[in-house]
Formats: sequence, structure tokens, C-alpha cells
Amino acid sequence: MPAARAQSRRFPTSAQRNAPRRQIMTRPAPPSGDLINAVIQYADLIKDLGGNRSLLRLSARRMDDAVICEALGREASRLGDVAVIWDDEQDQIVRVLDAAAGDLMAPTSTMQRMEQGDLELTPAALAYLAASQGRLH
Repeated sequence: MPAARAQSRRFPTSAQRNAPRRQIMTRPAPPSGDLINAVIQYADLIKDLGGNRSLLRLSARRMDDAVICEALGREASRLGDVAVIWDDEQDQIVRVLDAAAGDLMAPTSTMQRMEQGDLELTPAALAYLAASQGRLH
């Protein structure tokens, strides 16, 4: 009898075979240093948060910049997910926000936030857009 019991444990029952499989939830990899540096270096959407802190993000147009995309490779697709809270007085990162990791403060659509008036273009961003529009026409 014990041999039969051991043998029945090796093979799943029909109920076990038909049971829904659990999906293993994996947390996305955190943004690399290169991705964070790209957001800091090329940010053209800056929102003053007060207390000498700013929220740095890239616009959709900036995310399509060939120089940035080439430097980041496959990780360039995550540029829209990452924002950086920057301390202007200390010149350092306060926090990195990642929408892929579920940060509520990191919107997945920068353009949507711009339409709501939450973000504004810096003079550098306006100059970049003016220069790139001149090349398109």
C-alpha cells in the first residue's frame, strides 16, 4: 500500500492538471545609472516642486532623439517611465521615480501631464523644439 501511495503522488490528478496556473510576478529591473543620467542630462520637462527641488523628465520628442536612443540601446524604451526629483541647492538626486515599478508620481505619459498643465517646457526645451522644427520643414 505505501508503494501505491508514493506512486500516486508523482503524477498530478486531473484536478491538479486542470487547475489555473499561478503567474509569478516579477518586479522590473530598476533603471540603470545610464538611464538615470540620461534623464538628468537631457531633461526638457522640469516642474518646480518647491523647496529647491525639481521634477526632471523627457518629452516625447526628446525621447525619440537618436543620440539618446543610441546611447541607451534597448533601455531607451524606458525613458518615459523614469523621472528624477533633483535637489537644485545640493545638486544631487533626491529620488528616482519609475512607473514600471509602480511609482504613482511617475506618469507613463508625459504628454498627458503637459496637457493637464502639470509640466512646463524650459527655455532649453523650447530652443531644442524650435531647432528641430526648423529641420523638419
